[in-house]
Amino acid sequence: MIFELSFRSSRVGGPVTSGWLSTASAGAVIQSQDAETLLAQHSRVVFLVHGYNVDRDSGREHLGALADRLTDWVDAIVVVLWPGDHFTKAFSYPWEGEDADDTARQLDDFITRVLRPDTTVSFITHSLGARVALETVHRLPSSIHIDQLVMMAPAVDDDCLTRDKRYFGQVSSRVSRITTLSSMHDRVLKFAYPIGDLLQAFLHFWKDEPGKPMGLYGPQPQSKQPAGVVGENTNDAPEPVESRRVDHSDYLPSSNPNAKQLAAADYSRATLMGDFVEYVLP
Repeated sequence: MIFELSFRSSRVGGPVTSGWLSTASAGAVIQSQDAETLLAQHSRVVFLVHGYNVDRDSGREHLGALADRLTDWVDAIVVVLWPGDHFTKAFSYPWEGEDADDTARQLDDFITRVLRPDTTVSFITHSLGARVALETVHRLPSSIHIDQLVMMAPAVDDDCLTRDKRYFGQVSSRVSRITTLSSMHDRVLKFAYPIGDLLQAFLHFWKDEPGKPMGLYGPQPQSKQPAGVVGENTNDAPEPVESRRVDHSDYLPSSNPNAKQLAAADYSRATLMGDFVEYVLP
């Protein structure tokens, strides 16, 4: 069963709101407490989180398409919609980290309130959605078992799992396995992330240090990564042909997915099944 958990008040932008859960069954939409009651019956739940600059309709489309490819193995999937966007588009990036953290607080409250204490949860994220998941895991009570954390093109610093005490001390010890997909041909992370990250650090009085994107280089430094962290670069082959270059939009499937999006979806599915993780393009 696919659920939708929205922390949005409008199609574009807006503040982070308390979560509103809904699902569809037998052609009818089930909302609020009835949907929460249904979700609480499941002992294994997977949360899908989109990234930055994604409006409500696009988030619903892409995460819904990914959820459809996972339902044959996972019986409870929650599509998480959050306001990591703004009508000014890319200019809002320095402030969207706060929205990601606020969403994590709300998601932590939701999971703690709705799910049974013995529930196993997993997360699949894209881009800045990685920060939402990392912050959520950092906050979740120890009674919640966290199985898989899959971060595709994560828009977080590549050393956050070794440098940030919140993530190194809490996340790496809480999650059974952390897997990342990165690409050296991701133009958003290669060109926009360094500028946005530096500006974000400046505007927030250097509370966060600027760094290199994990979605470009993978988890670094590799020698210091905690056990259970698996990083794979989609372009490991030397000088891949243009058709194999994976860009920032080549991870979450659309209604008409390309081969790269399907490969990323298959990677996520294999991870949830506990298989050996390998990204394979046709």
